[in-house]
Order: sequence, then C-alpha cells, then structure tokens
Amino acid sequence: MPRMTFENWIPEEWGSNPITRVEQRSAVEALARPEMMSAPTKHVPREEGVGVQNTAKGTAYVRDTSTNGEVLLTRRKITGAIQIAEEDLTDAAPNVIETKKVNWATSAAKYLDNAALGTSGAMNGTTVPYESLYYLLGQSNAETAYTAGDNIVLGDATYEALSDVAGRYEDSDYFDAANTHVIASPVFKRLFRDVRDDENRPVFVQGRDSTPDTLWGYPVFWSTGCRVSAAATVNPVGNPLLYVGNTDYLISGRGFGRGITEQQGSIESQIIPPEISDTDEALLKMRLFRAFALGHEHAWACLEYDPAQS
Repeated sequence: MPRMTFENWIPEEWGSNPITRVEQRSAVEALARPEMMSAPTKHVPREEGVGVQNTAKGTAYVRDTSTNGEVLLTRRKITGAIQIAEEDLTDAAPNVIETKKVNWATSAAKYLDNAALGTSGAMNGTTVPYESLYYLLGQSNAETAYTAGDNIVLGDATYEALSDVAGRYEDSDYFDAANTHVIASPVFKRLFRDVRDDENRPVFVQGRDSTPDTLWGYPVFWSTGCRVSAAATVNPVGNPLLYVGNTDYLISGRGFGRGITEQQGSIESQIIPPEISDTDEALLKMRLFRAFALGHEHAWACLEYDPAQS
C-alpha cells in the first residue's frame, strides 16, 4: 500500500534571531571632532599661528602678518527607506523593525567612512558628498602651504613605507602624540603580520583585554570603508588606505532633522504606519545628517596600498 505524505501540511519554522551582518562602527563618528550644526552650512575658524621675532632694545615690534583661515562644513542627508507589508510586521517572529535599523546603521557607518576618507572624486553633493581626506591630500592648498601628494605614500605595506607615512605626519607642526590615531582598512591586518624591525620585533601589536591594536604605539581603528572609491559606497573595492594623524583635525558636522524625536545628532528613524497607506504597507525611514571637513592637510598622512607593487 502506498504511503500517504503530509509534507505540505507541516508548517515551516522560522527562528526569532535572524542572521545579520557584523555590526560596523564608523571611524569618523568615533574619532573626529564633533561640530553641532543647526543650519545646512557652518564655518569653522582655522588659526594659522603667530610669528616670533627677536627685538632689539628700543626698536619697534614687528607686526605679525599671519592670516587666519576657515573650513566649511556642508551638511548632507544620508538616508534609507524600507517598505514592509503590514502582515510581515505582525506575523514575523523576528523584530523586523529593530533588525533593519541595526543593519542600516552598519551600512551608514561604512558609507560615511568611505565618503569622508576614501572618495577620489571632486565633491558634487550627491555621489561624492564631501571633499574626502584622500582627495584633499591629493590637492595643493596655497592657504596651508600644502603641495598635492606630499602626504601620500603609494606602494606596499613595508617597514620603510609605514615608517615614511608616520614620519611625514610626525615631522609637522600638527603632531600631537596624545591625539594621534591610525585609521586603516582591515586588509592591513594581514599585511602587518609580516612587518618587523631590524631586531625582529613586530611594528604592529594586537590588543588584548579590550586594549586597542597599535602601530608604532598609536591606537588603530579599523574601518571597512577606508578604501579608494570614485563615488561614496557601502562596498568600496579600490586600494586599501591607512591614515596616521591628529584626530582634532578631522571635523564631523552633526545635524538633526525637524519633527523626528530622536537624540540630537544621532541616527533618526520614523515609521509611516500602514493605516494611512492604500497598500497596507508601512514605510521605515532612516536618516543621518552629517558633514565632514579636514582641518589641515599637514595633520594627516596616508599610505595607499597598491597590490601591484607588493
């Protein structure tokens, strides 16, 4: 007698804890100097220093001619929207809203870092939201007496190259050991394992017990967005970048929207309920208002790893 089957009657089971991507943190969010913005643009003064002279007795003081500059922050709106059927909100075992909010925050962290650290194109306000650190180190600036490319080292992640890029920053008026950080693509983790000094000591030290990884004694912040890209993206695939510099000279403008009640300057979210939709679908909106600017080119140096030269 043939066996009767009931596979189609057996309900499929779904777990309540969905598999999600590894959460990423933004180096710019964590390290840059915050500037709260209540308007679309904000001017941040940049003091250029004051000269010193030796004055003989009875002679007039020499008037200082140093100029004062500024950097301009322009706020951009980073957004995401997810349309969700009302039935999925009520029937799904996982917390759909919270899961998607966390996932978007991970994407936003990678996007912001790539936009601020890795884009190679000129700022256009859309595909290239900011003049990135990488872009600015490749441009001359008469106001700061910086020559294009002076603080960019292109090549392999050798002992000499790592020492060179750190030295270009350390040999500047903007070196401050207390505020110095390394920001790097995780690609450099593999490259660092083979780099040692003349006494066979590793220049990269992996942190233990919640202490950060260090390079030349400076704490390292790993950023998956820290790669070259023509336009800002969540998944950059260009050359990996490593920066050494003074975090006081990375400036993060932080704005906030109107009518969305979240902590000022944080990720904002809002649910448009299905009750006011003609399709019985909810809309989850997420957004982040951010600006970025570099305080001074001499405060940062970059190693661009080129696999072709390794």
